[in-house]
Amino acid sequence: MGLAGATVITSPDAVAWTAHRIPPFILLGDVTYGEGQFVAVGNPGSILTSMNGQSWQQRLSPVRQRLWGVAYGNGTFVAVGDGGTIVQTIGPDLRFCPEYTRRSEDGITRFVMETPRGVSLQFQATEDFLNWEVIGGITNSPGVFEFEDTRSQRGDRRFYRAKRL
Repeated sequence: MGLAGATVITSPDAVAWTAHRIPPFILLGDVTYGEGQFVAVGNPGSILTSMNGQSWQQRLSPVRQRLWGVAYGNGTFVAVGDGGTIVQTIGPDLRFCPEYTRRSEDGITRFVMETPRGVSLQFQATEDFLNWEVIGGITNSPGVFEFEDTRSQRGDRRFYRAKRL
């Protein structure tokens, strides 16, 4: 499988290739495979999925920033893009609102999250994707709330996830 702007090309043998058009006005940046499906990302914040690499369906994206890369591992898809945008699938009813994630003037990274009401979550951070540190949590979520990482002031590159308890 390969990308050519607004076209996805597939091959069963890496010799004969077939072009497949995607929805108009989408320029793709990357594609990956996992959980029995292909996921492609691009501009502007586009997320497409396909079960066979030929028929593509556009998905609702929580961001408007260009997405440059996507990867699958440990049961989740992660896409990255402009302005430090990170979008990760965590479950069918939990999502980050990355357009509201920001680093304030005091250096603290703040997140706005939306979850189903009443869930309990643990927030974790890492700098290497191997060692995850618990940085907080919430019990009985109100639905939409703000969370902050005071350790982000050190200036390190930190990545975040929320784990449902």
